[in-house]
Amino acid sequence: MALPGNGCPEIRLQQSRPVIPLCTAAAPDPRLQGGAISIGNFDGVHRGHARLLERLCELAAELGGPAVAVTFDPPPAALLRPGAQPPSLTTLERREELLRGCGVDGVVVIETTRHLLGQAPEAFFQSVVVDALGARGIVEGPNFFFGRDRAGNPHLLERLCDESGLICRIVRPTTIQGLMISSTRVREAIASG
Repeated sequence: MALPGNGCPEIRLQQSRPVIPLCTAAAPDPRLQGGAISIGNFDGVHRGHARLLERLCELAAELGGPAVAVTFDPPPAALLRPGAQPPSLTTLERREELLRGCGVDGVVVIETTRHLLGQAPEAFFQSVVVDALGARGIVEGPNFFFGRDRAGNPHLLERLCDESGLICRIVRPTTIQGLMISSTRVREAIASG
């Protein structure tokens, strides 16, 4: 059964989520390594996310590995702007259900810490994408930023992937009436009724 407005079927979780405490560099379930990943907050899992995840599943199939959505708990804004972060559209558990409903093979939840948020983009890429997840490909949107002060952008991601032998795909934004679909716009629409 499709969920209204996001194009993702609703399913129940079949397995518990792997959590990576990056401070110890523990690896997730080995079945989730060696495929394609997409990293993001994925708050609300809207149509833009669904399109990104569709491309993720396509790349994973090309690579013959799993499609893995990587998200954070708590959201980085909770540590960066305590008390001023935007309200979440979904709980972590619901986010996992929606991500799995969009066809990913697994969801990895990274524990958000000050150490993680303080990493340079290159260190974040190495510790998360290469070392912890052993990814062979990554799919992101044009507004993907990573590392300390959001210094990493899609251009840097493409360069790091090229240097590491990973496939990088940047997906064009999904729009409605010329406006990019985003969790921020979903929050604004909810607030305006």
